[in-house]
Formats: sequence, C-alpha cells, structure tokens
Amino acid sequence: NGMFLHFSISYQATEGTTNTTVTTTAVNTTISGLQFGTRYIFYVAFVGRGGAGPAAQISALTLQADPSQPSATHTVSTTQISVNVSVPIARYVLDMYCVTFTRISVSNVMDNPPVVTTLCNSSNVISL
Repeated sequence: NGMFLHFSISYQATEGTTNTTVTTTAVNTTISGLQFGTRYIFYVAFVGRGGAGPAAQISALTLQADPSQPSATHTVSTTQISVNVSVPIARYVLDMYCVTFTRISVSNVMDNPPVVTTLCNSSNVISL
C-alpha cells in the first residue's frame, strides 16, 4: 500500500487556468518553461500503490527577466542635449534607469579632462 512509486507535482499560474502535472522519482526537480514575473502554485504529493497522499502546497514567484538594450535618440542645441530613451517596457517592470555621459571641454582638454557622470532616476525625467 505505502510503497513509493513517484512524486506528483502539479502547478499553474495563479492567474491562469491551465494545470500541468509532472511525475518524478527524484527528490530535487527543476520545473522549466515558466513565465517570468509570474506567481505559481505548486502541489507536491507522494504517490504509492494505494494512490496519491495529501499534497503539500507551495507558492513561488519567478524572477523578472533582464530587459533588452534600450534604443536612444538625441537632439542637440547650443545649451542642452535632450536624450529620448525607448525601453521595451511592455514586457518589463521599469524600476530605475541610469544615464551615463561624458563631458568634454572643447577649449582645452589638457586643463579640463573629460568628466564621466552617471545619473539614475526612477521617473522619466532627470534634472541636471
């Protein structure tokens, strides 16, 4: 009756309706092919000759994927440079962004070495 056959692992996204079940005899199992930034509910049960026992429930949130490289355009005037950055945020949560730029004095590079500055902000405007 209690002879071990395998583990049954059923899971689904909390906002989904599709339930997937895998079976394994391994005590360490990796479930792949999940969506990034999604909460899943897992049910793990011991299955023996008498059937499945009670399932343990586990809730886990997958990590966000790293965003792809943004594209940028710029506009130059005599007193400012405007940079417009386009990030594919439809698939990502944009928590913060940083802009790195180098100031170079055209009058005398030897007396005024280039200055590299990085500014970070969590809104869509950086003030200099």
